[in-house]
Order: sequence, then structure tokens, then C-alpha cells
Amino acid sequence: MTNRDSWTLDSIVETYKQDQRRVRGLREATLKSYEQVLRPFLRLSLGEDPLDPTRLTTADVVRFVTSLQERYAARSMKYARTAR
Repeated sequence: MTNRDSWTLDSIVETYKQDQRRVRGLREATLKSYEQVLRPFLRLSLGEDPLDPTRLTTADVVRFVTSLQERYAARSMKYARTAR
């Protein structure tokens, strides 16, 4: 991610997807699945726009993944754990 004064949810998601295409060679279908996890994670952790991704912590990740475990089967949790 590049440094910016203010990020929107859409700009973070798009930057993430571009990076995952370039670095990991992920396809659109995979990225769409990851996006379905990324958007609620960012909103829960960072609130409304503008977002400051530098505020994200390990505790934010743990809290979010734990909250998903209560709603989804173990197989569905694969995307939450791999959408890095």
C-alpha cells in the first residue's frame, strides 16, 4: 500500500486486490471471495471513511476471525484465514 492522507474502504480494497494479483497471482473469483471478508473486517476494525489502516492490530484480526467462527462452519472459515 502506498502512503495516503486518507483512505476509503473502496481504495483499500482495490489496492489490496491489485497487490494480491501482482504478488500472489490470484484470480478474480478468489479476490471476490476475499473481498467479502475484507470489507466487513475493515469496517468493524476501522469504522467509517476515511480509514487509517495503520491503526490495524493483531487484536483486530483475532476479534474478527473469532466473531466469524460463531456464524460460519469450519470449511467456510478458510477464506477468513487465508485472505491475508
